[in-house]
Amino acid sequence: MLLKLRRGPRWKATLPDFAGALAWSPDSRQIAAATLAGPVIVFDGERGDELARHRGHEQGALAVAWSPDGARLASGGQDGRIEVHERGGASRSLDGGGSWVEHLAWSAGGECLASAAGRVLRVWTPGGALASEVTGYESTITSL
Repeated sequence: MLLKLRRGPRWKATLPDFAGALAWSPDSRQIAAATLAGPVIVFDGERGDELARHRGHEQGALAVAWSPDGARLASGGQDGRIEVHERGGASRSLDGGGSWVEHLAWSAGGECLASAAGRVLRVWTPGGALASEVTGYESTITSL
């Protein structure tokens, strides 16, 4: 991964595989990389130092999203799981719906996390409870 700004590269990092998704933290101080090797890696956005490496997903991580307050980082992967990593190290795993979790989005206030896996849309509470599920879409959900 190479971070380029107008004046050229500021820093670069080597990932264990391709980046499936990238997401800046809300304060733009960190950038998270979901790698196709599985781990989710968080870098300092200014210096490029690795700040955290989360277990991620078997078969590869495909999506990553920060909560609006920057306190939680969610990732989705080919294992059909969603991992929510809390600031401070705690994490929880959610069932993404049996298919690759390709898209994640937090609500503006951080009250809910939406996930898309194939034709299944799920909405989660901050505590990890399933709040809503919508199925039966005619084709794969391509964005949130």
